Amino acid sequence: MSAPIFRDNPDYAESVRLLIRLHKLFCEGKGESVQADEIREATEPLWWKLAEIERERIDNMAADLSTLEPDSAFTHPEVVEVDASEFWKQVGPLRREGRFTQVLGSLRKMPECVAAQRATVLRALSYEQLGEHEIALVFFEAAARFEKEGDAATTLFLSKLFNYQRRKEAVRLASALAENPEPLSIELSLFAADILGILTSRQEDKASVPNLRQAQSLFSSAIEKIEKWPENPQAKFWLNHSYKGIALCHYQLDNQAETIRFLDRAIATDSTDHEALTLRGLMCDSAQVDDAIAYFRRATEMRSPDVWPYLFLAFDALVNGRYSECLNWCALALTRSRDREILAELHEWIAISLAETGTHHDRVREMFQRALLLSPANERVVHNFDAFENALAGKKAVTPRWDVQKDIETHEALAFMSGRVQTSYVDASTSGGGPTSATVVAVN
Repeated sequence: MSAPIFRDNPDYAESVRLLIRLHKLFCEGKGESVQADEIREATEPLWWKLAEIERERIDNMAADLSTLEPDSAFTHPEVVEVDASEFWKQVGPLRREGRFTQVLGSLRKMPECVAAQRATVLRALSYEQLGEHEIALVFFEAAARFEKEGDAATTLFLSKLFNYQRRKEAVRLASALAENPEPLSIELSLFAADILGILTSRQEDKASVPNLRQAQSLFSSAIEKIEKWPENPQAKFWLNHSYKGIALCHYQLDNQAETIRFLDRAIATDSTDHEALTLRGLMCDSAQVDDAIAYFRRATEMRSPDVWPYLFLAFDALVNGRYSECLNWCALALTRSRDREILAELHEWIAISLAETGTHHDRVREMFQRALLLSPANERVVHNFDAFENALAGKKAVTPRWDVQKDIETHEALAFMSGRVQTSYVDASTSGGGPTSATVVAVN
């Protein structure tokens, strides 16, 4: 078996981390400090444990990182035969072919007329493709610093912090952006607001309240900009998402009236939005069951991929003795969840509905057994299964006395849906390498 290389080699991984620490000291003007010397000393014994290919990559990383240092000795080659447009034409095919080591090599020979920000983003994207995420983040951050117009690189950097689970740094950056939302693009405002919403816990954590307020501010700023640009094809989506975002901030701050008001605005903006319809149904209280059912039915008409409207409709049909309808809703719900407790509950309801519609006892028993396999400790399933078997054996009434309850609480569904809505924009923005990578580096 060959020795592990690159990220699979702990010595290599530690060498990269030390290199990044040393780079940061150089950027702070401390490249010759005692701290820097300590890092060099820690690096030396690791260096001789590395394979030649690993040493070569780290050497190249050091050269690339030096381009970001204020007193860098790095200079472009004096004699370059190509202008910037020819350079990008050469690099484009290398990217498309996945030859990212060669892309990085080309960047070390690039003409001086190549924009530093584009080169920095391309280095970041190349290192990312090579699996060097920590190094890539250094370049993504630098590209954001180099940005003079727009905020595409900042959006890209924020997305990478989120993707790489650097949650505290993502919140810190989003929070800083919220301090002055006016110059931000609509996309970055929504993205930063969602980051603050996603990564902020519920109101039990008092420290989360300022972040939620900042998220509301970002959403509100985005709404003002959207309303001035109604002809934009994204305007309806942005506006709808902003209203849902503000609603969910209010929900996390335990402000039910405002949550409902902004969900109603979201639905008014897009009456086909299954997420807003589901959330609105979940916000109905026990005295508004009919309203909740209406919202859930509308969500299912929009082919909602979420289990919740189908689950609640199945339960409503079950408790009201509409067993055939319950079976239909359960069948649709089963395809929309992998949660074992939810699946157990659905199989239990199917078993009860089958028993009540006169289905053969073997089929009923099979559904109860599946429910118990999914949730062995569920005492209610055990009770209902025993009630069925006792009735079948003639020990009890022919019709069992079912214990019909719903394990999943409304607040659990709301918490899940809140996360889904907030991550939907982030997921869409970060898919395919990032929200703005193609804009920042147009080399194809």
